[in-house]
Amino acid sequence: MKALVRTAATKNGIHNSLSWLGCDRKAWLSEMNRAHELPGQLSGVSYFDIGSFTHALLALHYSNPHEKMLRLDTSKIVYHTESGKVDRAEHPESIPEAERLYRAYRLYWPKNDLGKVLDVEQEFGLKTAEFEVSGGLDLVVAMGKRDLERNGLDGVPGVYIVDHKTRSKRDPMEYELALHDA
Repeated sequence: MKALVRTAATKNGIHNSLSWLGCDRKAWLSEMNRAHELPGQLSGVSYFDIGSFTHALLALHYSNPHEKMLRLDTSKIVYHTESGKVDRAEHPESIPEAERLYRAYRLYWPKNDLGKVLDVEQEFGLKTAEFEVSGGLDLVVAMGKRDLERNGLDGVPGVYIVDHKTRSKRDPMEYELALHDA
């Protein structure tokens, strides 16, 4: 089975825009640094790569029958980026950790536990006269009253966007930030 790995944040993403609200110089230097990155290459930063591989596995999880995914041997997955096949040997920590996270996830979150899946890894863009923003939605689900109750949420039935986070094991503040970050 093949898994497509997204390698970079979108150019006009929310996180990029937020960086400009902090330190302008740091944001500018970050953009200069990214300008030299080759498309389709992973960052080489362990926790970012773990997130990239985990998101690829979650996209498979929500795009295939749940029974098939429960039987899936993650060690047989072939990862690809837009520039080609990923060599597992070049990611001796990131891929096994992403696969471990995914195996735990698929047991804890059966396919429809978050509601009816409407879309997976959907790219979006919005351009107005004042600004431009783009990004990727990890998962879009329709949640009814029972879905909300089952997940301990106090919202109203409707469409929800799920943003998967994978850094909490390495960075305890990431969980707290995920609750309040755009």
